[in-house]
Amino acid sequence: MQELLEQLDNIFEVLEKEYIAPPISDEKFRRLAGRLPFKIPSIIENLYRWHDGIEQFIPGYDLLPLSDAITEYEKLIALGEEFQDEDFFDKSFFPILYADKSYFIVDCDPNYVESIYYLVFEVRDMQERYENLEQMLRIVVDAYLSRAYYMEEGSFVENLVLLRKIESKYLSPQQQNEREAEWNKLCDEVHELKHRYHSQEQSNQDTPWEELDVGILSHSSRDLQKSILISRLYDTYDERAISYLTEFLSDNNPEIIGKAAFGLGQLRAREKLPELLKLLNHSAQVVRNLAACAIRDIASPEDELLIQPLLTLLADEAHIVQLSAAEALGRLRNPKAVSKLIDLFISSLSDEKSRVRYHAISALRGIGDFGIGDFGVVERLKQQKSKVSPSQARLIDEAIRSI
Repeated sequence: MQELLEQLDNIFEVLEKEYIAPPISDEKFRRLAGRLPFKIPSIIENLYRWHDGIEQFIPGYDLLPLSDAITEYEKLIALGEEFQDEDFFDKSFFPILYADKSYFIVDCDPNYVESIYYLVFEVRDMQERYENLEQMLRIVVDAYLSRAYYMEEGSFVENLVLLRKIESKYLSPQQQNEREAEWNKLCDEVHELKHRYHSQEQSNQDTPWEELDVGILSHSSRDLQKSILISRLYDTYDERAISYLTEFLSDNNPEIIGKAAFGLGQLRAREKLPELLKLLNHSAQVVRNLAACAIRDIASPEDELLIQPLLTLLADEAHIVQLSAAEALGRLRNPKAVSKLIDLFISSLSDEKSRVRYHAISALRGIGDFGIGDFGVVERLKQQKSKVSPSQARLIDEAIRSI
């Protein structure tokens, strides 16, 4: 474990992490640990003797200082008593990583290995994530080195598809089998849904229209089931889900098509960009919007061929489609998009509450104030001030200050 901690120190030094606490002192550790009804396992003690707290230890989660971890522990115990639910939070569980209303928790029961659980407080759901802290740290180190954890536009984020691949290298055979069993169960449900409704459609072909009321209701039920399965498919972050989601792109329901397109974006399915680009011309707003969202999630600055289709989408009749296209163009960070984004921004000035204006400026900020003189983003915006009302000119000044 010490080798892993040293590797993380080297990584954090290169990344210039903003806040890394020094090791906890012996006296402070003894004093704080005495508040707990169990002995902190040595492997967790070693963690705090390495650093007593790290902001953004992994994307979204801080390594809690021991004092804060104990405070959160006491809150969770109190909530369990308030819920009158002994299974909500065991007294041997100890939170070490924290984000808003979610935790990574260590089981400190000496009769068991120190399993790492993931607790989402809002839904009171706890799942075993890793067998022990060392397994978790191996995955964290690999995730940094493989860029499953990375900085994007000033935020620390994760590529969950890549992270799943990394985890598969370190999970035990039992964990792998459990994960594969869950995947196979999900696949069986998808196949069962397809078979069941294919058979029903064949049967309905010979049914008089006046007798199809039940069939219409089951069609609605089918779409609900499809929607749930699509969410579950892309929530696996398993690349094998891509082929299933692609099949849903040929569905008759625009909501289902759009959700499947969004799922392909969540899975970073670059090979599906041709299909997603075609969907930008779909007659349904929901499909155009979610296809643009998917392209946003997949795109990188090297994808110049995506610029023109997204620029065309800036003129879409639906504002939500315009803002999704603007977000995607901001991800591409290509100066060729500047003129159209400024036009979109100016056209939105008449509505002070316009979300389109915000996303247009956000995209321009992502591209940056490239160029010199009249060719720069800021200069182009300044030139527009004389063409609009004083109140709109103030909005332009606000935009300039944000770039």
